[in-house]
Amino acid sequence: MIKKQAIEYKIVSIIGLAGEIQTEELYKLKYGKEYIRKTISKLITKKCIKVYKFDNKKYLRLTVACKRYLLENYPERFESMFTGATRANTPSLIYK
Repeated sequence: MIKKQAIEYKIVSIIGLAGEIQTEELYKLKYGKEYIRKTISKLITKKCIKVYKFDNKKYLRLTVACKRYLLENYPERFESMFTGATRANTPSLIYK
């Protein structure tokens, strides 16, 4: 369970808004670097986020289970982010 006032909620909402984000970008939050690192590892063990590596950089993305949880518990904030058409992410060859 993610409480709305917790740093976990803030990190998850930033990742949800961006789609994916580098771990270094989250260190710019007003919390300490070690605290953010521990929170990220806690979210990974809860299976809320996944780590992807590309060009020797780590990126974080939300899991489907976390998106569903956020939609069920906080629909006023996340409904516009996680629902709707996904055409922008689909290859254009399908629509020809």
